[in-house]
Amino acid sequence: QRNRLGRQSGCTRMDVSAPPTPLYCIDMSFNLSKFHLNSLSYNVTELHICCLILGDPVPFRCHWPKQMSLQINGNPFQPIKRPPSQELGKYSRDAPANIGNVSGMCRDGLNRITMYSYDSRPFALFVEIVHRKSLAEIRDRVPRPGADAMD
Repeated sequence: QRNRLGRQSGCTRMDVSAPPTPLYCIDMSFNLSKFHLNSLSYNVTELHICCLILGDPVPFRCHWPKQMSLQINGNPFQPIKRPPSQELGKYSRDAPANIGNVSGMCRDGLNRITMYSYDSRPFALFVEIVHRKSLAEIRDRVPRPGADAMD
């Protein structure tokens, strides 16, 4: 079960001493309550940020832009381990970044994410709270072979 948070807002100017100038940036904010932070600390939920390429033929594929920089509440954050200039393969996908388990990354109240991208393709950034499921819960959701399909 996913609960999407956040809204996109205007973008702030990047420091002039940091060449090159990005093609675009996404600046968004989201609120976390004390309840959300407590559920993150007890590993009941995870807080993910994910980036989707718009118009991607593979639906809902997490795909971080190449040569991007990301800040959460002003702190730099690296969501992927692949080299910044390397693109994904045709059917590859990046993993969403779990920022809920990084100490001090998020706080109670308003949080801010800024992503600068040097990639010319259009991307969408979102934040979601993901409820953890046990392996038994996942197996129960998979249809059994020979079972009647539900309408």
